[in-house]
Amino acid sequence: MDFELTLLDNKQIDIYGAHTLEVIKKEGPLAPPTDLAILTGASYSRFQDIYNKVMLAGDFILSSASIPSDGSIPWATNVFTKYRMIKYDYPEKNDTTIRPVLIPYNFDTFLKKLTLNKHGTYEMIFGKYPQFVSTYSNSELDSYYFNGEMLNTGVSFTINRPIVTSSNAFVPEHYPVLRYKDKEFIHIPKKLNKNTPKLLVNGNPIEDAYYWVEVSPLTWLVDLKARVLVSKYGLISGIRIGDSTTFDGNFKNTEVKYFLDKFMAKEISSQSTISILDNNQELQDMMLKHDKTKRLRK
Repeated sequence: MDFELTLLDNKQIDIYGAHTLEVIKKEGPLAPPTDLAILTGASYSRFQDIYNKVMLAGDFILSSASIPSDGSIPWATNVFTKYRMIKYDYPEKNDTTIRPVLIPYNFDTFLKKLTLNKHGTYEMIFGKYPQFVSTYSNSELDSYYFNGEMLNTGVSFTINRPIVTSSNAFVPEHYPVLRYKDKEFIHIPKKLNKNTPKLLVNGNPIEDAYYWVEVSPLTWLVDLKARVLVSKYGLISGIRIGDSTTFDGNFKNTEVKYFLDKFMAKEISSQSTISILDNNQELQDMMLKHDKTKRLRK
């Protein structure tokens, strides 16, 4: 890989400080979440005190008291910062949102096809990641799968095991990317915490046990001065900082940094290799379990 993933630090998001990123000055320190972040257990808050809340690293904030007419939810999210977590009292907390920062090893050659948004910030498309629930219904995609109309791309994405434990330790589970026509999806169980919004980004209630999340291109905010790219969205939740008994305050030794290096950095730039899905026994078992769960709920 020709880049590294990290997280913002508190100096970079301090809009009154001397080290604030230019993209944060223009866009503000908050970022909208993806459906994947919500479905993997991100929490929210109604308090807009971002500097006190930054250590919670991903609490959602209601940026408006009313819901827009299109049904969408005006959530914003604080960033998961890498330096404030040194003072963090509860490193086992895993309802935080990861908003990655991409550092190219050669910034000038890495940049391709920049566009300028309405705030005067350059944006760049790079890599893919599961982000928003499909516009197809769950039942439609379920039927396409069981009818053999989906293909296995040979690519997978990693989330934390959706089982709540006292330690919340990171246990990677890999979800294969399936293609139907020209779109790609992963099929994941929801894992909601008590402060997770019960609505998707589009305003639809979260009712099903599993969701098809579409894999789509990632948009990055380009900071030409700092020579970094900041994700436009809070992408995923469910990854804790570490174990309170062994956490030494060093970001490089955290579970979230391990996740960024070992999984996310590789997966966002992975290439598909299409194959027939029939021989993927692990996926077959997962889908059959989901089908049984649906029948029991009826």
